[in-house]
Amino acid sequence: MSQETLNLIIGALIGIVSSLLSQIASNYFQRKNDERKRKWELEDREFNRRTKFNDSRIAEAQEYINTYLEVSRILFTFETAMTISEDIEPYRAGFDKIIELTNFTANRMGSVYLGDSELADLNTELVSLCDTEIDNTFALIASIRKKETLDKEAIITRVKDFSARTGVLFGKMQNRLDKLAQTIP
Repeated sequence: MSQETLNLIIGALIGIVSSLLSQIASNYFQRKNDERKRKWELEDREFNRRTKFNDSRIAEAQEYINTYLEVSRILFTFETAMTISEDIEPYRAGFDKIIELTNFTANRMGSVYLGDSELADLNTELVSLCDTEIDNTFALIASIRKKETLDKEAIITRVKDFSARTGVLFGKMQNRLDKLAQTIP
């Protein structure tokens, strides 16, 4: 073989080997890039799943708080109306709704905690406050039915105090929920 043919063959082999090596390197780096993208997609999917779950728990807790806000509003309206008029029957439907709402929320109390001790403490205080006021309302109904003399000013003061205290609790719970909603799970 002549030197020229040998140089041509060597040149062709160098071209084939370099092409083969660049193909192998390209495939390796492409595979690594695909693995990295897949890992990011899985992490994003997991993050989105956790975020969606956290958001649904926040929404459940918000619904729970709104239910107690409704209970508080109805109690305030019902007791205030009873001090004005001793005929409780027009307001009875509202009070019956309170019992329905509190039974509904009692089954969902766990959703409000969200693993947060501050929110759990606020919830315990809220439930206790509402339960006490419901008991006071039952006592007020019994007094009206027995035609006992009512200390209307004391009742109105107690109801206003209840409303103010629940308002503060709702504000604190809402603030805590907002903070929890901003945290990344």
